[in-house]
Amino acid sequence: MVVRHHPDLPDPRLIREIQAGMEEEGVPFRTDQAHDDHGRLGAHGGEAAALAYAAAQASALDVGVGVDARGTICVHHAKLPPAAPALTGPASAARVLGHNAARIVVGLPLRPLPAPALPIPVNGDLAMPGRLSLDQARVLLDTALAKADAIGVPINVAVADDGGHLLAFARQDGAILASVDIAIRKARTAVLLRMTTDELGKAAAVGGPLYGIEGTNGGLVVFGGGIPLFTPAGDLLGAIGVSGGTVEQDITIAQAGADHLGATATFPQRARA
Repeated sequence: MVVRHHPDLPDPRLIREIQAGMEEEGVPFRTDQAHDDHGRLGAHGGEAAALAYAAAQASALDVGVGVDARGTICVHHAKLPPAAPALTGPASAARVLGHNAARIVVGLPLRPLPAPALPIPVNGDLAMPGRLSLDQARVLLDTALAKADAIGVPINVAVADDGGHLLAFARQDGAILASVDIAIRKARTAVLLRMTTDELGKAAAVGGPLYGIEGTNGGLVVFGGGIPLFTPAGDLLGAIGVSGGTVEQDITIAQAGADHLGATATFPQRARA
């Protein structure tokens, strides 16, 4: 397995913690420092997901870990899309992420990540992404509810912010009560993994690179209906989760909301270092 890190880490001990997790699982690894020979680390190439994807491509085991200059850690698999790492976590979860990277290799269930801590500024500066407003969340709800009416299936729909916290929710008359929790978890899952729950379900199938991930992070959903929301610049805004119909209906309804928001909304762009 390969661990690739940015040359300007906030704390060099992060790498040792990741390595310790891998050592305790008995999986071999090597560590590379990313080089800025072509000026790529100043853009997306220096982010944890890009570093992890490059590490996975360079690994004989198809799994790689990336650590960026902010201390964000991503675990990637060579068969996943470049912008959709298997796992993402803060510096405080370094050892557990090392364990889980190794467990993806050997096919063991993943360990739960520790509860997220408050963000800590790096060099006195904390860059925040564009925020999904309540008005935008209501647009998502209204569009999804209208699509559900058109299909003829009552649903539960949840909108989460970029931290996975519930921002808005609606339950139509006659919607399945058990789907309240499922809709909320779909939105949260899509935020945490930065991928649709349909894509996650394929990666989490038996024999897949993320088999067992649904038991982590307090319970994730690994079937369709959760869709992450991004700005045109690629910054994560939040996610929409729909439950109450068939999986195909849930996906169609959630996508309608996401498409409408993307076509009508404008978002502030995040300043990049």
